[in-house]
Amino acid sequence: MGLNDIMKIGNIIKQLRKEKGLTQKAMANLLHIPYSTYSNYENNNRTPDETTLNHIATALDVNMWELLGIDKNMAKHIDKIEYTESGEALVSTALDKSSMSAIFLMELLNENGKRKALEQIDLLSRIPEYQKAPASAPESKIIVLPYFRAGVSAGSGIFILGNEAEDEIELPDLPEYEAADFAIDVNGDSMEPDFSHDDIALVQQDAELFPGDIGVFVVNSNAFIKELGENELISRNKDYKNIPIHDGDNVVCMGKVIGKVKTDEE
Repeated sequence: MGLNDIMKIGNIIKQLRKEKGLTQKAMANLLHIPYSTYSNYENNNRTPDETTLNHIATALDVNMWELLGIDKNMAKHIDKIEYTESGEALVSTALDKSSMSAIFLMELLNENGKRKALEQIDLLSRIPEYQKAPASAPESKIIVLPYFRAGVSAGSGIFILGNEAEDEIELPDLPEYEAADFAIDVNGDSMEPDFSHDDIALVQQDAELFPGDIGVFVVNSNAFIKELGENELISRNKDYKNIPIHDGDNVVCMGKVIGKVKTDEE
């Protein structure tokens, strides 16, 4: 018995109807459709649509899997069912063809046959030649960012000679890293406890800053990581003075600090 024979919808409907002791005319009346239409379903000359199939399943008091001739052990593996014009159900499943065939063939065996089949499968599963190759681990995605190793000061300031990143840093593809445009070393401890010396700050270049946000600022060619204040840049470590901004100072914001690279200790 082939897979297509098992899955022939009309044949199954006919068999289930007879088991219920119903005539074709009685089924047509239950479904409120012409007798000729129902007869065509059973003869596989016409394919019932999904709505009609549900009505037929209800009339026969069976579930959809029984109506389609799908074994209950296989039903849990079904992803999608489509129907051909000839009345066959095309089943999309997570199982390969060999596994599907094994399930159907097992249903043709009695209990002794099933036990013998399982013994053989168990034996074969222990032989390396017949074992599946272990699935390779999926490659971890990474984010690559420009990396300014010269750093930015969390202290008295670092002189910036240019604005080209001299390196790159690879980071795991985590949500907190996705918005960053570049990474930069932190030098000094004026922003503790939020940022410490040798932390790597993550910066979003075009983000709008508001008072209270932390950013990377270049003031008269010296770069700082500081909190934006009113007419000053604020050090969160109270051992350091804030940096006042005077008229005539050349101040450039390189971006908003949105976090830092996590270490193993964090």
